Amino acid sequence: TCSHATVYTVSSMSFNPGQYTNLSAAIAAASDFDTIYVHGSTIQYAGTLVDKSLVIIGPGHHPDKQVPLAATITSLAVLAPSVQLIGLTIGFVGTNGSGVGLAIRRCRITSHLGGAVQIMANNVTIEGCVFDFWNAVTCIDFTNTEGHIVQHNLFAAPGVKIVNVAAPSMPTQIINNVFL
Repeated sequence: TCSHATVYTVSSMSFNPGQYTNLSAAIAAASDFDTIYVHGSTIQYAGTLVDKSLVIIGPGHHPDKQVPLAATITSLAVLAPSVQLIGLTIGFVGTNGSGVGLAIRRCRITSHLGGAVQIMANNVTIEGCVFDFWNAVTCIDFTNTEGHIVQHNLFAAPGVKIVNVAAPSMPTQIINNVFL
């Protein structure tokens, strides 16, 4: 079978140009199952809506490079199934019921907006992330949804770590995490 996925680049830095200067424009141009690479920057990317099944990749939350800049996004509202967020620094991530199958991997969650991750969809994976912010807010709110996997994360925030985990037919697995 053939694959026709496209990779788009986003950069807000003039010395490291991308196809787009903001994430919203790249998402508007993309189709389902495309990949968007977000370059690290000294400037935060504005919050945006993810309404397509995309893979959004950043350089990692602590990039080990000559210019160690993270791709920091103030907030993401995920309104499509099977979205993957990898290697980004994010202030807030939220879903509605359409965000089934969301995967958040190797991201840093900084909670700029007084919350961190608010999930209203089933089967979300949160893996290898760092939750480190100074305000005492909830790290992950599952809003009584089910079938999640939360593994290999570091919770270094002062507030409540995980709330509203439902106990229905598809259990949530919370394994191999560090809670400080």
